Amino acid sequence: MQGNHVEELRFSKIRMARRVLDMKGRVAAGIMGMSPRELSRGERIDAVVPRQYEKGARMLLNFSERIRGNAESSSGWQSRGLRAMLPFKRFRCVRCKGRVHVVGSKYSARRGEHWYFKCPRCGNRFWSNNGKPHAVRPKGGNWGSLRNRVQCPDCRVDCSAAPLASNSIATRKWECPKCRKRYRNIGGRAVLAG
Repeated sequence: MQGNHVEELRFSKIRMARRVLDMKGRVAAGIMGMSPRELSRGERIDAVVPRQYEKGARMLLNFSERIRGNAESSSGWQSRGLRAMLPFKRFRCVRCKGRVHVVGSKYSARRGEHWYFKCPRCGNRFWSNNGKPHAVRPKGGNWGSLRNRVQCPDCRVDCSAAPLASNSIATRKWECPKCRKRYRNIGGRAVLAG
């Protein structure tokens, strides 16, 4: 029975491939033949990729592997990303310990002059202004530190903020990304919203 075991393909691998390819979800969903909503939900709960989408999913994974291999062996691209002059010692990727590449620099009042880095192996992104890596938050979403965030009592996952019907935080509803139930924070507890 163990000889027939095939490793399940999970959406976390698709998400990592998208990061390496710097690909939007809508494009990846089109390649896989699924709706963007299905892809988003699958990535959010790290589901197993349904069999009918496996061919497209494997194609995405192959693309990302080829890109990673090219990024590691292509001296022209590597030299630009690796030889950039920095005022601090270059760090390695926190996740896979690979060599990170400079992808750009920026100035802001809060961070001052800072640089953005990307790991060609795992796709992780960082910023730094002093040699200490800081993870770059993915754009969009509402997973910041919002006050009164609740956890779904059934699924045990943090809820995301549902769109506000009014400007009052007191009336904010929280939605579980797994079961889609909506809650209110009443006295620090998650109470099902009617």
